[in-house]
Amino acid sequence: MANNYPINLNLMNRRVVVIGGGKIGTRKVLDLLKTEAMIYVVAPKMSETLLKLTSTKVTLIIRPFVPKDIEEAFLVFICTNQTDINQQIVTLCQNGQLVNDCTNKANSDFYNMATIEQSDFAIHLSSDGQNPSRIKQIKQNLIALMENFLD
Repeated sequence: MANNYPINLNLMNRRVVVIGGGKIGTRKVLDLLKTEAMIYVVAPKMSETLLKLTSTKVTLIIRPFVPKDIEEAFLVFICTNQTDINQQIVTLCQNGQLVNDCTNKANSDFYNMATIEQSDFAIHLSSDGQNPSRIKQIKQNLIALMENFLD
């Protein structure tokens, strides 16, 4: 964990591309909605949840990935189960683009943190991509513990 630096990014009106319309891609999009980012989802198939979104900040592009899709993207989330496509996307990303390959930690510039948000504070938890399921459990335990102390 020594090489990572935790930060919060202001994504308002920034182009964020999520490649993959399945379970993981859907989760990323739902988390991104509160950021006011301009979200583009590229996938030949989309989850029902994505297809029902009404946000003007989400554009669904229902077709396979093409290199043009990541042009001008600030963040790129790679959420497919196709290793060759994922590696192609990583290779195509330019300097300055932050990439999260959800299938290969070594290809990622950053990892998402589990977040507990209250009106006046937030707690962010991370295993730096090592053990997301453990972090999810810790988050649930902290929420239960905090219920005794917060309004």
